[in-house]
Amino acid sequence: SQENIGGKPYSFDNSLMELIPNIIMPTINIDELLYEDANSAPGTPFRYGNKFNVHLNPENSGVWEYNNNNRIWRISIISHEAYALSLELDDFYLSETATLFVYNQDRTEIYGAYTNNNNNIDNIFDTPLVSGNNIILELLVTSEFDDSQINISSVIHDYRDILNIMNQSRSCGDNVICPDADPYEDQINAVAWLDMGGYICSGAMINNTDQDLTPYFLTADHCVAGESPGTFRFYFNYETTSCGGSSASYGSYAYGSTLRSRSYDMDPDFALLEINGTIYDSWDVFYAGWNRSASASIISCGVHHP
Repeated sequence: SQENIGGKPYSFDNSLMELIPNIIMPTINIDELLYEDANSAPGTPFRYGNKFNVHLNPENSGVWEYNNNNRIWRISIISHEAYALSLELDDFYLSETATLFVYNQDRTEIYGAYTNNNNNIDNIFDTPLVSGNNIILELLVTSEFDDSQINISSVIHDYRDILNIMNQSRSCGDNVICPDADPYEDQINAVAWLDMGGYICSGAMINNTDQDLTPYFLTADHCVAGESPGTFRFYFNYETTSCGGSSASYGSYAYGSTLRSRSYDMDPDFALLEINGTIYDSWDVFYAGWNRSASASIISCGVHHP
């Protein structure tokens, strides 16, 4: 997952006087969004979130507070009827002493602390999805002259309940946990669902000719077009616990990638990413094989997230 050092936000154990002002997102027409999704063009990634473009930072939003020589900036964002919310940040930089947390109002989901280990050359950062319609960002700096920078550029409103999407009806394909899929267990373990922030796609880990397990991930060109691969999330081992099951945990993910090659076209329609985050041995990820034969292939099994 995203590198973090754990812990709790400063405000949890220290009394802060200021109330956090709420930023309210505009009301969205969910029926209209679902209608657009149902009539989207072929090759369009599956959309689960409405993206609000914003410009929210410590200079124009939220509240600063001083406490025991510390400075704490907090901002609360509400988007009514959201199943979950996430934030996209640009102009992102954390100093060596700064820590950043994101959590929901009832504090049942807490992510962080993020630190300068999360800095990158693109100065971008995306938070995980936080359940509920309220998300709070908290920045702690320990110096008055701290040079940390944060700007929230987008708020993603999950209107499909993507974290529990398997609870919805499936009308195509066999569940990968069913006996018919047993011969393809390795290939199943190569597949991940790719969260691009508001949209998802499928893809698979592939090996290279050196067989050194460089974390290459093969997906479609239409999944990366106009997106920032540096903030992609790759969720492995997403499956139900039984053949007839209808729920699954979205589990752990690797964060961030670099685009290595793409087709810039639908024929062929491919993109090759190299995952930047850690893929842990405990995930039992398989690196699928491939060849460049000119002969037409016969697909006997396809594994994806319908």
